[in-house]
Amino acid sequence: MTKETWEIVAKNVNRVVTSDPEGRIGLLAMGYHYLPIHLKSYFLHIGTFPKGNEVDAWTLIRLWVAEGFLKSDKLRDPEEVAEECLEDLVSRNLIMVTRKKVDGRIKSCSMHELLQHLSVREAEKEKLLNVITNNEVPNFSAANEQSAPNFSLHPSISLEKFMKSSQVVRSLYLFKEPTGKTSKFKALRVLAIPKSSFIFCHHMTLDSAILRYLEVTSDKDFTEFLGYMHNLQTFIFYTHKILKVLTFPREFWNLKQLRHLRVMHNIHLPKPQGNNSSDVDLHHLQELSNLCVASCTKEVLSRLTNLKKLRIDDFRRDIKDNKIETSWSLLNLVCLNKLESLYLCFSLQDVLTVVTPGKLLLFPNIS
Repeated sequence: MTKETWEIVAKNVNRVVTSDPEGRIGLLAMGYHYLPIHLKSYFLHIGTFPKGNEVDAWTLIRLWVAEGFLKSDKLRDPEEVAEECLEDLVSRNLIMVTRKKVDGRIKSCSMHELLQHLSVREAEKEKLLNVITNNEVPNFSAANEQSAPNFSLHPSISLEKFMKSSQVVRSLYLFKEPTGKTSKFKALRVLAIPKSSFIFCHHMTLDSAILRYLEVTSDKDFTEFLGYMHNLQTFIFYTHKILKVLTFPREFWNLKQLRHLRVMHNIHLPKPQGNNSSDVDLHHLQELSNLCVASCTKEVLSRLTNLKKLRIDDFRRDIKDNKIETSWSLLNLVCLNKLESLYLCFSLQDVLTVVTPGKLLLFPNIS
């Protein structure tokens, strides 16, 4: 909100404090209506999350990219533009920073309850988002494809109630365990089931090919159709099972739009097929976790040249299982000349024998 808007609030403070909630929201709405057009979608989208939730900035930014809110900018990454918009909303006092990173950037944020209410109300008016806080589902005509609704479901609810609009729903956010199948929603570009205590299996089919953002918790293998999801930008997978190494199919190299891959156990990437490197390079991939040591080969890493963040976890188990020469595998990381963040999880003894100061000089961008 601008200085002029807060001056109006100051002059009418008694009315703001004592009036009904709608009156207070109406006053706060002035800050929203004066927002630049490109910022309004970002503000409205934050109403997706339940009241009082601390929202992870990393997740929020990737969702904004997947939702298509950003204007094209050939000189900067979309994540960089989205982070700038988040900081802009903070500077206007529409979003509160709850935690910051070591470098001062926003780690998590939240929104005041009144602003949250305003966000949800305006999002419904603009037909951008329908937030369901009880078991009542709005009357939506499947024929009205111009609305292209997005649903955020806060309670546990049956997905069968949304079948009339299932062919046109583009974004689905689930914060409590639902009943029914998400695979019946054929037009999803965003399916977000934030990390939670419940397990929910999204049955991937060829219709999942248009998904841009997928975040699920499941104990079942998800890799069968992964290679066909050509539009996938962000994939986050949680599991409650203790797994060793999960091998991705060769079709993984078809994910040309993939930007962020977070899998909560070790993954093994297959050797790229084909002689022409441009056919299999994943130019957009910026973040990868948790890659097993056995995949740190020159053939694999040379196809991930724009990788900025890499996590190699459960290091000792991987060494034991694969019986590889660790130092040679790690030396292949020199292929990643844009690497900014490297996370290795292993013992102090391995640190002294594998990661020497001389080898760290191979990665000048790591801070």
